[in-house]
Amino acid sequence: MKTTAILKVGILGVGAIGRTLATALDEKRVDARLVAISDQEQEKAEKFAARLACPPHVVSLHELIQRADLLIEAASQAVLSDFVPMTLDAGRDALVMSVGGLLGRDEWFQKASEKGCRIYVPSGAIAGLDGVKSASMGQVKSAVLTSRKPVAALKRIVYVVDHNVPLENFKEETVIFEGSAEEAARAFPTTSNVAASLRLALLALDRTVPVCVRVVAVAGGTRNVHEIRIEGEFGRLSVDIENVPSKANPRTSQLAAFSALATLANLTRSLSVGT
Repeated sequence: MKTTAILKVGILGVGAIGRTLATALDEKRVDARLVAISDQEQEKAEKFAARLACPPHVVSLHELIQRADLLIEAASQAVLSDFVPMTLDAGRDALVMSVGGLLGRDEWFQKASEKGCRIYVPSGAIAGLDGVKSASMGQVKSAVLTSRKPVAALKRIVYVVDHNVPLENFKEETVIFEGSAEEAARAFPTTSNVAASLRLALLALDRTVPVCVRVVAVAGGTRNVHEIRIEGEFGRLSVDIENVPSKANPRTSQLAAFSALATLANLTRSLSVGT
């Protein structure tokens, strides 16, 4: 991490996660300084910035990158094709929330290596990635992720719309998707970050173990529930998480925003805990 005395942070996107991070930085809950924000809806970004105690500059993506040491993407997969290359070309580090957009982009990881930069992926809405990474140092036999989502969190999702999934007709839990993490990232671009994070954690040494992803629609559900099952040389790992959705966006778990904040805090501390 390349820093001055205080880490200068820039945030792209002022949705639920971006606002949570910006507010935490403004309240000095992390030893870093928010220097600028950017959003395609500039007026919305300016109104949000004005509510902070130390309003950051509202700038273009190019200027955002020039002002900060660490750039945080909290917008969408769609922005990554510009955000990641521009950030790395400028020799800056990136923290990416739309993790699904990183799958299949090995050239970005190669560029980061060449530039001496880092791409950070928070744990997001799940726990146990430290154990998954440790397990991947040996042989992993299988990896299964089952995500149970409230019907409200699945409305207007690309896969649901394209396949005419009758969410309003469901009376009980219904499996609406089963496939690989890569397929899940394409089918659910706004809600597949858990699957992508799990896939990237297992890429450490072993690219042959597929991650099987099941998405279950839950009629009347109120929480995003993720169940991870890994088996391998190490033994068996089981992690269950019941996430409270963000009040601002039912597709986003509150834990996802907290994990980004924890990652940022970890980068500014002398003590690093966990694999």
